[in-house]
Amino acid sequence: MMPWFSITRDAAAARISIFGEIAAFSTPADELLAQLEGVRHAEVIIDSPGGSSTDALQVHDALAKIETTVTIQHAASAAAILAMAGRPRKIFADARMMIHSPVDFVAGTSKHLRKSADNLDGLNGRLAAIFRTQTGQSAETIANWLSGEKDFYFDATEAVASGLADEIVEPPPLSERQQVIQAADGAADSQTEDEKLFTDFLRVFPTLRVRNRDNFSRELSAWFAGNVRE
Repeated sequence: MMPWFSITRDAAAARISIFGEIAAFSTPADELLAQLEGVRHAEVIIDSPGGSSTDALQVHDALAKIETTVTIQHAASAAAILAMAGRPRKIFADARMMIHSPVDFVAGTSKHLRKSADNLDGLNGRLAAIFRTQTGQSAETIANWLSGEKDFYFDATEAVASGLADEIVEPPPLSERQQVIQAADGAADSQTEDEKLFTDFLRVFPTLRVRNRDNFSRELSAWFAGNVRE
């Protein structure tokens, strides 16, 4: 599976780098949460295009319960949610953030579609509460950001003015910023062509609704056992 985070720990402190699509048919958020057991202080560096909003919320909620600082290199969509988990929130001078309404990909009957819409409305409400608390913006402004009408982009200056970040900092040398990217690229390069094609296809569907998750997982496991070869 494609990695989207790395974590290093020193006793009760952790340094977490978010550098890919958050839990979008890759390593589940539970694996990151398991590694936070016993952590009391977290330093989070975010360079992510987004991913699963529900998984980002899980990580956000865990980090919000401990002392967390955030540095933003790029935080779009679900990654912007995760960025609200701590303070201070520093943002690189050349960074950008993006906020929009969460999106679901679902197929099925009208009943399934209505249920998905209800789930999205509930998720939107949760995100609105977080952004309003963390930014100090009015309910009307937050509702506009999450209206689904368009994507809202913020450069570093706009992010600070909007309360999404607290201060602008100069980015580190490019060589340092490339270290995490190279780690992710190294993992990707270890994939076969079939793996790359398959994972690229799966990313088109960041959320998959099924009738029974346990049954679906068993079916996938059976398919995996019978069809995946090294």
